[in-house]
Amino acid sequence: VGGDYYDFTAMPDDGLFFTLGDVSGKGVAAAVLMASIQAALRTQVVKPPESLAALMNDFNKAVYSFSTADKYSTLFCGLWHPADRKLTFVNAGGCPPMLLRASTGTVERLTEGGCPVGLLGIARYSEAEITLEPGDVVLCFSDGISEATNIHEDIWEESDLQKVLQSVGPLPIPEIIQRVVAAADDFTGEAEQADDMTVVALKVL
Repeated sequence: VGGDYYDFTAMPDDGLFFTLGDVSGKGVAAAVLMASIQAALRTQVVKPPESLAALMNDFNKAVYSFSTADKYSTLFCGLWHPADRKLTFVNAGGCPPMLLRASTGTVERLTEGGCPVGLLGIARYSEAEITLEPGDVVLCFSDGISEATNIHEDIWEESDLQKVLQSVGPLPIPEIIQRVVAAADDFTGEAEQADDMTVVALKVL
């Protein structure tokens, strides 16, 4: 069992709603809260939300009402609009996803949002919208990737993760994910895996 989760939900307008979250704690309690959050969020997006920020404001209240004080979740939510290549997103306290621009090879971070859901009874979230171009890659990851630790207790630098993404950007998505996870595993070596490792990646064709 684990406390990381991800999900994809097709929208009636051909859009795609996707999430990556990480519940505080470990074990059965974290997994139960994870399942509750995933199910509750799916009920909120049966149709495209008018405002992703407003959806997160309401969803935060719901999570706060059914979780205990020490249980909350980081959560990245993205809504992809293929017709105009717009990505609307809210990052609720998660590792800021990396956006690799194919045209320049540069990496941007998706930070706009707010605090983890369920942490505060009343929280206000903000959203951002960006335009993606063909070849651009969005890489979302949990802290099991960005904080992978080796036997010497050294933590994998996010700058190293960025270099891996820049080197594998032209590859198909399955290979990008495999290379990222393999690089994290290579760094940790013989060390026991300390946290769930979850990756979600999208590429504009």
